[in-house]
Parts: sequence; C-alpha cells; structure tokens
Amino acid sequence: MISIDTTRRSQGEWHALVEQFHDVSIMQLWEYGHVKEQLQGWEVVHHVFSENGTIIGIAQGVVRRLPILR
Repeated sequence: MISIDTTRRSQGEWHALVEQFHDVSIMQLWEYGHVKEQLQGWEVVHHVFSENGTIIGIAQGVVRRLPILR
C-alpha cells in the first residue's frame, strides 16, 4: 500500500530526499519553493510517497490561496 507524508521539510531534509532521484526538475528544488514563497506568497507543500517503508517518489508543490476564500 502506498502512503503519502505531507510534512513540511527543512532545506537539508529535502535535499537528502532529492538526492535519491536522478530525474528531478528545478521546480522540485527546495530553493525554488523558497523563492516562490518569499517573493510571491505561495505556500510550499512537500509530499513523500512510500510503499512498505521505502520511498518511491517525492513532489514539491506550491499553493496559492484565492483572496476571496482565504
């Protein structure tokens, strides 16, 4: 069964996870999310996908809330 952990990661923690994969794009780097957050007010979300205790994928997303919905 695949599980998803959405705990926010520190720069060091995220770098350690990213290093496990060879096909990471610039948008998956911690620094990209940090810049989006600092300059444009987006919220960074980290996802770690595991199966039977083994990490099988990671994803970094950025979320922007609609001003009318907060």
